Amino acid sequence: MLKFLLTARKAILYLGLLSLCHYSLFAQPPKRRALVAPGRIMGAKMPGQDTFPPQNKPAQTLNPAEESNRYLLDSFYTEGTKLLHGGKLEEAESHYASGLTLSQKLADSLYVGRFYNGMGAVFQYGHMPDKAIAMYHQSLVYIQEQQNPEEVSKVYINLGALYAGMKDFQNASMYFKKALGLLEESSTVRLHVMTNLVALSLDLGDYAQGEQLAKTAIHLAEKLGSQAILSTLYTNLSKIYAEDSRWEMAIDAGHKALAIKENTQQGRPLAALNNIGHAYHMSGQYVKAEQYYHEALAHAMGEEKLPILLNLKNTASNQQDYGRALGYLEQHTQISDSLSQLHLKEQIAEITEKYEANKKQQQIDVLQAENELQEQLIRQQRIVAIGIAAFVLLLGSLIYLWQQQQRTKQALDRAALQQRFLRAQLNPHFIFNALQSIQHFIYKNDGEKSMEYLNSFSKLIRTVLETSDREEIPLSEEVQMTKDFLRLHQLNSGDTFEYHLTLHHIDDPDSIFIPVMLIQPFVENAIVHGIKNRANGMISLHFEIRETYLIAEITDNGKGIQIEKPQAHRSMGKQIINKRIQTYNASHNQKISIEYSHSRPDPEFPGTKVCISIPYST
Repeated sequence: MLKFLLTARKAILYLGLLSLCHYSLFAQPPKRRALVAPGRIMGAKMPGQDTFPPQNKPAQTLNPAEESNRYLLDSFYTEGTKLLHGGKLEEAESHYASGLTLSQKLADSLYVGRFYNGMGAVFQYGHMPDKAIAMYHQSLVYIQEQQNPEEVSKVYINLGALYAGMKDFQNASMYFKKALGLLEESSTVRLHVMTNLVALSLDLGDYAQGEQLAKTAIHLAEKLGSQAILSTLYTNLSKIYAEDSRWEMAIDAGHKALAIKENTQQGRPLAALNNIGHAYHMSGQYVKAEQYYHEALAHAMGEEKLPILLNLKNTASNQQDYGRALGYLEQHTQISDSLSQLHLKEQIAEITEKYEANKKQQQIDVLQAENELQEQLIRQQRIVAIGIAAFVLLLGSLIYLWQQQQRTKQALDRAALQQRFLRAQLNPHFIFNALQSIQHFIYKNDGEKSMEYLNSFSKLIRTVLETSDREEIPLSEEVQMTKDFLRLHQLNSGDTFEYHLTLHHIDDPDSIFIPVMLIQPFVENAIVHGIKNRANGMISLHFEIRETYLIAEITDNGKGIQIEKPQAHRSMGKQIINKRIQTYNASHNQKISIEYSHSRPDPEFPGTKVCISIPYST
């Protein structure tokens, strides 16, 4: 029985998918309407026998022993598939396992992959998704994509169907797209995969992709003459347009879906009618909306009527016809109560059946009166044992949870200690570099600049020492420390570079707290490795807030990043900051992330752009 969401908006979304064979390509559970063998597509034209020639063995060179082995492999696979169709999972698994053992013995990698795929379908039917995923991936190890793209696509489709059933729509979409890249351009299989990708786009809320896929699939469905899928695609395209408030286009697509269903007499028009009514409703055409809602209601059964009656109630309310709105609400209540009563009757019948069984058991107990006292004592002992077991289990669970909390607390404490240790390493590293610069000035006998440098350095070193025992500092202090650091290097280089620093729409940098000394190592890297030996060097720092992150962009016009060429010198500061970020991310839900890229198209000096996303607190 279909389950509908109660809110009118979400009911429309769900109804918009009713006519779709939602992810029903491969490895469906036996209880579903159309069962398919592993590696087969529902609705596709398939041979009567699911047999294949052995891999890397031309048919004309088969000797009697090879022919016998091929027959056995075909037999195991075909019989296993038939058993899978019949829902006999244990027997199907046994046939696939026997075939797997034989194909491994014969070193036939193609059949090894096929049998792993078949066993994955068995586990998927048996609601063991972890084992199914393992089998599918093992299948991909043995089937080569270049030699057998069709076989690989079957495994990808099975994985897509499995993840879709688990509501993991991202992975489902990924595997369906992989399968799409291996299928022929004008195949029925490709049409089914594209149709499922349209449905996944609706689940993921990616309506632009869904619209593009739907239009492409519509063209292919028209080419192949697949009217049932064409109706489904127009129904979902109507839903996509409705999500984007393109009501006229939603109505037009809904009518096309409806016309196809009327011409082919295939499938129920419930979803298309309800979608058209919804589009008219949202565009303010309440009379037409009510007309299509009524037609949808005529095709609805059981619980399907509930969301449509709510839509009718809302339409009447929009027209300020509260009498009719109340009538629709009463119908909704009556059906809801009737369904509740039906469920209650089913529960009563179940309880009655259990009661009759208990009564028979009691009669047997009466006939065995001599054992009644002993059985009663055994039952009491059993209850006491269960109570003790439950108490022990509860106590064990509480002890386990307490231990887990202690382990988590210890891990967090270790992470905090490691962060402080890394900062303690970073501060001496920074001071050491600054002292080298002072030594450079003294060596040049530039007394005036040495004094200016020492004065600036003393201010900066005081700030560094004051923040050395703090987890976070205000953005304003980090910015000021970075400015002082840049000025020191500017003095050291003889003003061979300039720098700019901007805060974009940050009104109160004192109220934004970030990890201490996080920006300085990247600025140092831009100076030392970026604009070194570059005339007219330029370093830009840009800060802005994006949602819950502070974005820091550090840009230079130097020689650019060199990914492939290893550096002869190991940057201690960079190693420390990378380790700091790793330990920070290990103990926080929001992570620090870094992206590197060139900052401009100049081939000689492409520059470097470092974008750091930093979680901040207030």
